[in-house]
Amino acid sequence: MTKKKTNLKDHTVPAFIIGSFSDSKDGSPRKRKVYYLRREGMTSPHPQRAETIGYVKGEYDSSFGRAVDDLWDEYEGSLPELSEIFTQKKPLSINLWEKVLIPYVADLWVRSPGFRQNYENQFEALLPLSQEDEGKFKQSTKDLVAMLRTKIRLECRRVFSLYSIDVLYTSKSNFILPDLGMAYLRASEDMFRKDYSWEKATEWYGEYYKSGKRCEINPPSYLVPLSNNIAVKMTPRQIIPTAIYKDTPSGRQGYIPVRYIDCDSCARGWDGSSVIEDINKLLVGSALDWVVASDKDSLQNIRNVPLENKDFIHNEALWFLGFSKDISGNEGLMSEIIEHVKKDRKATNSREIIIIEKSTDKGHIDYVSSNNRNYLHISYFSTPRFNTKNNFFIEDYNPETKRVRSPYEFNNCYSWVP
Repeated sequence: MTKKKTNLKDHTVPAFIIGSFSDSKDGSPRKRKVYYLRREGMTSPHPQRAETIGYVKGEYDSSFGRAVDDLWDEYEGSLPELSEIFTQKKPLSINLWEKVLIPYVADLWVRSPGFRQNYENQFEALLPLSQEDEGKFKQSTKDLVAMLRTKIRLECRRVFSLYSIDVLYTSKSNFILPDLGMAYLRASEDMFRKDYSWEKATEWYGEYYKSGKRCEINPPSYLVPLSNNIAVKMTPRQIIPTAIYKDTPSGRQGYIPVRYIDCDSCARGWDGSSVIEDINKLLVGSALDWVVASDKDSLQNIRNVPLENKDFIHNEALWFLGFSKDISGNEGLMSEIIEHVKKDRKATNSREIIIIEKSTDKGHIDYVSSNNRNYLHISYFSTPRFNTKNNFFIEDYNPETKRVRSPYEFNNCYSWVP
């Protein structure tokens, strides 16, 4: 068997995605030019081919060969199909959701060079090295990082499978793409946080102050731009829509509900800025090294946006998920809840409490309906944890925590599909 080459150009964000931020639609997306701007060392953006951006040689090499890189191959070939589904505002099949969208979003966490650097720094702090041990250490570190990438991506996939999906679209403006392939949106920054079907339960976020610093108890949303006109927002809510099934010529098919949001129709911010301008500021704030866009002005306009600290992004923003570690790491528990998301059920007006057997403390989820849709109320497990039977918070929060309502309204700017 032929051994795979090593030290190849490993794109931490697929070149197809980078090329999808070009204003050209000709030829392969990898060959298209986009405007490129580094976080440091560049005063203005310049055009560059997508395939020459965002790669690190040998990033995914290890003693296991190219096994980690093979993981990305499982879904990268289907990203064009996913992008086209969202561009045409079509229903998202369970198959594409499970095998393409969720793996792509979850794997962005572990593909980044920052993921490797973060663990390398931790390993070095634990193991002071002599000069002769350095070579062995570097190889061992590569292997450990490869194993962590393999393990953590699976945990992240389970978590994101229980996030609601919004697809933001625009025909008048352009999204930008940060080098992580994603950005986090604090609950207070997420103008599309609430679900109007459950407005009272989803319109608020909790915050308190510690040593003069504002802290939020709600996990952030994650914004994943797929092209200059499409961005997917994964939102942790405690009430999430479940699959909808339809009879088709090829049999009964299941779809995951998607809320399509027309950003061009949304109200402007208090300072007169558009939704796209505000979103792009959040996207560039999450960039570790570079950003790309289809036009020069989009990047020039956000050059002075404050950038988040790299340590903050790795140690807090990218690890503050919608489930605590003891829950997200419980594969049986998470898988059981996900199966209920995919289940074929008729919408009813009744409420059903389901005991989750894989939970050590016999937790529960609630099946509830609204507007002919089924929802799962998963607040017993999701952050902040809440017991719907007894109507109290399970976890202890700072007693000074205040609930804050988002003032942003977008009730006439979205539609659910299916």
